[in-house]
Amino acid sequence: MLRNKAWRPRNRRGAAAVEMAITMIPLSMVVMGIIECGRLMTVQEIAVNATREGARLAALSGSTVGTSTSSGATEVNYRVRSYLTAAGIPTAAATVTITDLDQPSITDLTAASAGDRIQVGVSIPFSSVALTSPWFFGNVSIQSTSVMRKEGP
Repeated sequence: MLRNKAWRPRNRRGAAAVEMAITMIPLSMVVMGIIECGRLMTVQEIAVNATREGARLAALSGSTVGTSTSSGATEVNYRVRSYLTAAGIPTAAATVTITDLDQPSITDLTAASAGDRIQVGVSIPFSSVALTSPWFFGNVSIQSTSVMRKEGP
């Protein structure tokens, strides 16, 4: 068996550090994507629950639509915004809509008839609730709607 007399083991000092640096970039991007996707799903669930709370209040007699700055206990807009605030979601960019699907011309819930379908919706831009600067879901708007029937006049 012939051996090359000039053969020596190569010096591999620092090779592990270079390999680690190369693999950390895509790995960190994957981890940040997982975190961002998890935040998106969390905020979506909170929005679903907020609209459900608002639709439940809208179905009760005596409830009103309210405004984005109102604070009445029977106002649907206030209920949805307070649910979002309690969950840590800023409501400055949130848009809440309350619609009577059976009589779209009605702008106040006190005029809705019993049995009317009341839809409560919320839209939140993901850029306002992202934990970091959103790089993948930056232009996404989180939307949710819930519909319940009005129980009484």
